[in-house]
Amino acid sequence: MHSKNKVSGVPLYIAARRTLKGLLIVVATKKPGSIIDDYSKRWSIETMFGNLKSRGFDLESTHMTKLDRMDKLMGLLTIAVVWSC
Repeated sequence: MHSKNKVSGVPLYIAARRTLKGLLIVVATKKPGSIIDDYSKRWSIETMFGNLKSRGFDLESTHMTKLDRMDKLMGLLTIAVVWSC
């Protein structure tokens, strides 16, 4: 299901799909080629960042401030995430 609506003058595109886990409804302000497919790609990235920040690696608790050290840590964490998939 795809539809275009306006809320307070802002165009909103709404898409819905029934999945094995239930109903997925996505609302976007820009009309992509496939709202649901774009959302699923974004969700995997959001999940990865969530794991890096608070649900696993706890990146924020390192209190690092030096950019070169953060770059190295992010590179290492990226390898770990890819390796675990």
